[in-house]
Amino acid sequence: KNLRSCLRTESAAGDVGGAVGADVGQMTAKGEGLWKVVGGGAAGGIIVRTGKALSSELAASGRRLATESLVRQLALEGDRLCYELVVGEGPLTGWVSLRTTDRELIVRASIAELHNARVAFQTDCLQAPSAGKATNPAAEAIPEEAAAPQLNPVRATFLLPSGPWHEVLGVPPEAKAEEVRRAFRELALTLHPDKQQLNGVAADDGGEAFRRAQEAYEDGLRAAAIRALTVASRAAGGGKGGESELQVAVGPARGLVLLVPLSAPRARLREACDAFERLADLGRTETVPDEVSVVTTDVVAEWLCEDACVVVDTREPSEKFGKMVNSVPGAVALGYTELLKRPEATVPTLELLRRHVDRGLRLVCISTHGSPTSGNCAVVCCMLVDIFGFPLELVSCLEDGLLMWRRWLDARGEGAERLRTKYGLV
Repeated sequence: KNLRSCLRTESAAGDVGGAVGADVGQMTAKGEGLWKVVGGGAAGGIIVRTGKALSSELAASGRRLATESLVRQLALEGDRLCYELVVGEGPLTGWVSLRTTDRELIVRASIAELHNARVAFQTDCLQAPSAGKATNPAAEAIPEEAAAPQLNPVRATFLLPSGPWHEVLGVPPEAKAEEVRRAFRELALTLHPDKQQLNGVAADDGGEAFRRAQEAYEDGLRAAAIRALTVASRAAGGGKGGESELQVAVGPARGLVLLVPLSAPRARLREACDAFERLADLGRTETVPDEVSVVTTDVVAEWLCEDACVVVDTREPSEKFGKMVNSVPGAVALGYTELLKRPEATVPTLELLRRHVDRGLRLVCISTHGSPTSGNCAVVCCMLVDIFGFPLELVSCLEDGLLMWRRWLDARGEGAERLRTKYGLV
């Protein structure tokens, strides 16, 4: 019999005992309290009663709990189990016997079996016929609304263990990034709110199950990146240790800090910058652009007059034309693309900036338009902090970039005139 892995609502299951409002989140990642039906194969399942006593009434008009169904333990008294259906077919809740005189009827299940059932549900959702068309003779007696696979979102979070990311996704801890992506795609086919509505189920859990899957996906990709970078670093350095070995660590904000000394060889520098770019695409860097402080033109002008800062011009060569050729007085050129793709060529500039910072000077990065969302300046700041170890508190961006700086300078205010006098600007 093809097991239709589905989570039944109360009405679809036809349960006479009613839904039991237990906290499904109490199930541990080890599968504690999870049971699997192994008996009743020849009879279409095992008998379910409304009460603990063997003399109590049959549940759901005598409908049986199908073999291979997975249930959650609500109560266990002697050889009688009160359950709540998780995956399978049969009454939503009721009492069953653990064994007969000669064989087991229901046994404890593992978390791996729960994941296998989840994958089976995803497969059946893709292949299921329209509601009301039975897939086997035993399904003909099931009401139309119960004939098609359904997912009860209130119980959907149960399908996602509360343990580490790899248990949520159902992959080994050492899974590679591609395995993580594949597992998440399988989950998304069943748990995404749009997919639930497509299958005729309302997302009453507010998307909680899908959010948990997303968090596990992000943590899995981050763990895979750490392993890949560590392996690559050791391979390039001939093993563990070495002064120039790339250091990969989890920062306090759960992002990645990729520290590499300026004396490292070209391959190591490029490896660190490539890793930063991949992690930035995932939003998993330790420092993000929004965390970089933004300063106004008035403040930067005051710092320049007091020799308290150094301006870092992160613009590309193609942006330096016409009136935009000239930058802020005393600016040091450090193009974003060159830093990202050819970091070895920027080492002399980085060493110069390091000496300025060691003297307590601030670094103010500028781009054409400025701001964390419309310029490269904030990304360069994040690279300086996460890759080369510059202190975040001494790195800033110029508000609204060089365009605003030129307008401010042309306005010839008091601060602008003071700056013009100091640097001999016309």
